[in-house]
Amino acid sequence: GNTKSVFVKFESNTIHKLSIKCKENKTTVHGAMIAATLLSSSPLVPPNNTIRISSAVNLRPYTKPPLQEDALGVFVSGVDLDYRPGFEGSFWDIARDARKRLVKSIPHSIEIDGL
Repeated sequence: GNTKSVFVKFESNTIHKLSIKCKENKTTVHGAMIAATLLSSSPLVPPNNTIRISSAVNLRPYTKPPLQEDALGVFVSGVDLDYRPGFEGSFWDIARDARKRLVKSIPHSIEIDGL
């Protein structure tokens, strides 16, 4: 297939500025990164294909019973968001939508046995 992974490193000051802008626009850095990925890749994808964004999500806030801060383990899951090229909206609209879709796809109560 045409799957491609791109890794980018940002300076901490850049992420700090982006975080402030995200809060002003009621989204997260994660949502903004998804919006940037979608907007930059959409022109490269044929109209009837799908753009799949795969993201790792932290499950620690959703565990029951709540995890201790020093609990060892890998409490992450993967979430796939599918989009079709040609979606509508501004960068911030897309970032807010991505954040909502991420949150909706996370199980909001994860039972942990043996804790």
